[in-house]
Amino acid sequence: MLINNDRLSHWYAISILGGLGWFFVVWLPVFHFLFKFPIAGIALCAASLSVGQLVVTPWLFSARETAQNPKGRIGQRCVAIAIWVGLSMELLLLYAVLARPSHSGREFLFSCMAGSPVFIALVVYVAYKTCLWMRPIKSDGVLH
Repeated sequence: MLINNDRLSHWYAISILGGLGWFFVVWLPVFHFLFKFPIAGIALCAASLSVGQLVVTPWLFSARETAQNPKGRIGQRCVAIAIWVGLSMELLLLYAVLARPSHSGREFLFSCMAGSPVFIALVVYVAYKTCLWMRPIKSDGVLH
């Protein structure tokens, strides 16, 4: 088998290849060729999203389904993905703040950045509780 699910290095390689694939198949044709955005800005946005994915990859790797734990860790996966989305949102807002000229909407973007950690914490809490709620319950009422 070319890809081994039990090796973290393969997860990183797939994450990097997936990020490059999205850049060349979606980001570049749509945002550069169609909307005429500069390639440097597109690359920076794509890289910030890929960095967020690389940060949570070990956490997702540890929550995967294994022979010892056939159902995986659903709650951990939900929280990791919520943190990934939140981190990506923070990085894109930071890019938007730094790319804008002075005093043209920066205050709004700064307030979005200040409020997003609270929003991220709320999303993580809801994702974790939702994943726990979706888990099957044994007949004696104990979660497994």
